[in-house]
Amino acid sequence: MPGSLFAVSDLPVAYAENREITDRLAPESDDDWLIVAGDVGAIDADAECTLRRLRGRFREALWSPGNHELRTHPRDPVRLRGVDRYRALVDVCPDHGIHTPEDDDGHLRLPRTIHHDGVRFEQVSLGCPREWRRRGTGADPLRRILAGRP
Repeated sequence: MPGSLFAVSDLPVAYAENREITDRLAPESDDDWLIVAGDVGAIDADAECTLRRLRGRFREALWSPGNHELRTHPRDPVRLRGVDRYRALVDVCPDHGIHTPEDDDGHLRLPRTIHHDGVRFEQVSLGCPREWRRRGTGADPLRRILAGRP
């Protein structure tokens, strides 16, 4: 059976609750793919480690940076800024088998669930604990974007 395409974003793993949730994210089959649509971690090492661990669970992983990966957090020992920071993250992704925006000319932005010209656009954000607690969606942030064929 072909796999599914899942997507998730806004996983700020600096929060212990979000790390626990992220640790539970898992595919349903060996053929499932994952899109990580940014805001994984504000600290470079957190983002890289989380992406690497997620990639190890899914057949393929695609990552697009969010603002958390692109700004320089005061506690991050990696002091790169702007394009240099982006390049550094993009450069480590192939070492872990993670696809990046540099692999494609497209741009993925999924702000909420809407339908436009018959196409569904799905929100895939986990967000900070104060956000997902309010929504009640923190326990299962993976959203099925494309189901595998039976």
